[in-house]
Amino acid sequence: MRRSLVVAIGALALVATQSARAGGVPMELAAVGSQLWTVSDVGLEAVDMRTGRAIVGPQTPYPYPVGIAASGGTLWIASVESGYARGAVTRIDARTRRASTAFRLPRMPVYDVCAGGGSAWAIVGPSRRRRLARLGRRTLFVRPGADPGWCAADRSGGWVATSDARLVHVSRTAAATTVAHVRGLGVLATGGGRVWATCAGGVARIDERSGTVAKVPIRGGRAFAVSAGPSAVWALVLDRKQRSWLVRVDSRTARVTARRRMAGSPAAVLEAGHALWVGGLDGRRGTVLLRVDRRSLVVRRAISLL
Repeated sequence: MRRSLVVAIGALALVATQSARAGGVPMELAAVGSQLWTVSDVGLEAVDMRTGRAIVGPQTPYPYPVGIAASGGTLWIASVESGYARGAVTRIDARTRRASTAFRLPRMPVYDVCAGGGSAWAIVGPSRRRRLARLGRRTLFVRPGADPGWCAADRSGGWVATSDARLVHVSRTAAATTVAHVRGLGVLATGGGRVWATCAGGVARIDERSGTVAKVPIRGGRAFAVSAGPSAVWALVLDRKQRSWLVRVDSRTARVTARRRMAGSPAAVLEAGHALWVGGLDGRRGTVLLRVDRRSLVVRRAISLL
């Protein structure tokens, strides 16, 4: 996909990805087994985490893949047409790479997709009337009050960040409950019974049961991506000089334990395969996937996506 077209799509979309607002290329990552799957301006690709070999993924109903999620060996890909006029979600078996259309909207866009605990969810609909859809044999639609902007999922159900700064939990029966209010609530990630989110001034840790919020302050910048991994929580931060930083957060203490300046424009981060992966643009504006050492935060390998 040409980068000029990606920019045009982002300008027309009423909900752009956080990474695009931060100056990076829209990119998302998901891991299944030894494969790391990416959606970016070069389309849908899978990378073998052991060899670094990249494989072009199957076609999606609409030409621009904008979101990806994985759960139980299944990948879920959101795709749109130019201008976010139409949207669809594709289901892919990660082992066979066989694809099928799980959900298709000829008159509405799909903005985000998330999966966990055997369920998949998508944010769909026109501006100011967006809803959360639980995908399955029978699709259920939920309107969580204000417009949903970002979603995450785990065994308990779906989690949504709304435009009025509420974290809303949606059960498998489509019951919506406000769990917390967090100023500047944005991108979500789940792990260990907690929801992690970008927010005003840093990153927020929200306990799923109590709704207790602990904020991780990140001085001199704003977080635009967050991911909860086995060893830590990871965030990408843009400082006031438009420089990007990778930040490691202790999930137990909710404190920053390391940070490192990143070259280029990173857009997504994910811990998988005993390593940390960061995707985005390198200094030459090429789409790249970086393997990063989790302790030192040093880049060990760079894989170009073509």
